Amino acid sequence: MPLKQFKKAIALGNGLPFVRSRGKFPADFTPAIFNATIRNLAYDAQCEGSRDFYAFQLITHSVDWELLIRQFFDYFRQQEDPDDYIRERLAKDFPVVLRPDHVEQLTPSQIEKFAYGLIEETRTDQLRNHLRLFAHVPFPLDARHLYQFLKVEDDLTQRAVAKALGLLKAPEIRRLAIARLRQGREPANAIEMLGVNYLPEDEALLVQALENTPDQHELHRMGSALSYFSKLHPGTTFFDFALTFINRSHCAICRRDKLKYLLVHDRMPEDLLAALSYGCF
Repeated sequence: MPLKQFKKAIALGNGLPFVRSRGKFPADFTPAIFNATIRNLAYDAQCEGSRDFYAFQLITHSVDWELLIRQFFDYFRQQEDPDDYIRERLAKDFPVVLRPDHVEQLTPSQIEKFAYGLIEETRTDQLRNHLRLFAHVPFPLDARHLYQFLKVEDDLTQRAVAKALGLLKAPEIRRLAIARLRQGREPANAIEMLGVNYLPEDEALLVQALENTPDQHELHRMGSALSYFSKLHPGTTFFDFALTFINRSHCAICRRDKLKYLLVHDRMPEDLLAALSYGCF
């Protein structure tokens, strides 16, 4: 298999490079192999689950496998872990080192101190690290402090702000999220921003947003709202949203989750159930 064809095939995520390979991958394939081990080039990042076995297979099929192993470990040793940043920040400000998923151990004064640190932060990467905490615990200061970060031209920051706003009960946040949904402006962020301000009658608007979104990556993120909203609103159902998502998404993993949701609640349409029996999904 020529190098150009190898690069194209490896991005499909269907195992074709392994099928077509005859013996070891030659040395000129090494940069492309290294790139594929540190990045997920296929569309659906969830299909492979853990990527360690996949990366190992790629590396061991190369004549430069010893070099690739060194490069692989050197690369990840140099990466900055966002959890490490938060642990270090908490260790600096507070006597106990806490993980971000243990926020229930933080006192109100500690959370407030971290919130003031967020307001003062100017570096985008560190800004995201601060915001990650407020995806788990409500931001304790005036929500208007968070609005300024909606102007930051960084996708991950925008999403982090949306999730932080989604934990705050406020009419103005609901109005902002609804307006963005109706305008089709980053609908996945708008859904997460709606968060605790969601009302059952909003499902029709969510369905409309799904139907008007052609981008599969955006649909993929919108689909995560079902499990997110189910946790925020345990007594609320999202049957129309789940069914519309199944018909619109190309992601097998996401469709499977929504199919399970409909089956558990005994709301699976008969034609869809018949299609499932023939393995159409």
